[in-house]
Amino acid sequence: MKPNGFTVGVVIAILIVISYKMFGLLAPTSTPEPEGYTLSLLDIEYQPLSSPKKVPDASFKLSKDDGTKEVKLADYKGKPLILHFWATWCGPCIAELPHYDSFAANDEIVNIALCSGGDTETFEKISSFYKTHSIKRLPIALDEKGGLYKSFGIRGLPTTVFINKDGFEMGRIVGMVDWKDKKVVKLLVNLLQK
Repeated sequence: MKPNGFTVGVVIAILIVISYKMFGLLAPTSTPEPEGYTLSLLDIEYQPLSSPKKVPDASFKLSKDDGTKEVKLADYKGKPLILHFWATWCGPCIAELPHYDSFAANDEIVNIALCSGGDTETFEKISSFYKTHSIKRLPIALDEKGGLYKSFGIRGLPTTVFINKDGFEMGRIVGMVDWKDKKVVKLLVNLLQK
């Protein structure tokens, strides 16, 4: 008796399921952290500089309740600073910014979300974005002409730059940061408080 098309199809499907199971491709499982495991900066794709580098002297515009003013990074010297480059049109930035805003409640660190999305970004557009996404803690900051974006050599958004209290860049993370993960937050706070 010759096998019909249905039987051959069932046999092939069973073989595919078996091979997926054997090679672990069907349902990826998360590996539990080994006992005593500590999260490291490498785990969160932090790129340290071999030696801290003085931050550029370029300025940007900051808007608060008392109006818009031009500021420089040197104005924040004396406190650790996180400079988060983002744009209103950047998908990962949109997903990440509300969580970064929650992290910004930490008043030991200055947090600036610097919108560097090009000529189409305006204070009005960012303000509307903040309202839509319930961003309440971060001031509206605009890298209007891309001066800081260029000075820092940013190549993609989002990028988060970590600056120590003396005004030197320590390193950065290119891509999203998991601001909800308490271990990640603790690691970053410890990094900046050194």
